[in-house]
Amino acid sequence: MNLRGLPHPDALVGDWTGTRAVGDDDIAVDMELRGNGKVRYQESGAWGMDASGTWGYADHSLCIRLDRFDKGTRPWKGKIVGWELNQLSDKDMILKEGDGELRLSRRP
Repeated sequence: MNLRGLPHPDALVGDWTGTRAVGDDDIAVDMELRGNGKVRYQESGAWGMDASGTWGYADHSLCIRLDRFDKGTRPWKGKIVGWELNQLSDKDMILKEGDGELRLSRRP
């Protein structure tokens, strides 16, 4: 699937930041969604990651594929990962992640 061929809604474009639970730890997440379908995804902590790839929106889900890793790696390298979009406002985005949620706020 070519994520660049999917919609890239203006409402999702921007810099987003938040935290997600990994095991017993909360790690910082920074995600930059660009209007041209490119994404930069960063996580802090011992398993830190700095990666880039493509994104798109389909079936009420934010989909990303990370192909280039400047730091760290994940088992889903090169695979499409999707999070169901539960809520979106001008300032906040809530994505369904497994049994939990990934809560992100738009950076000013």
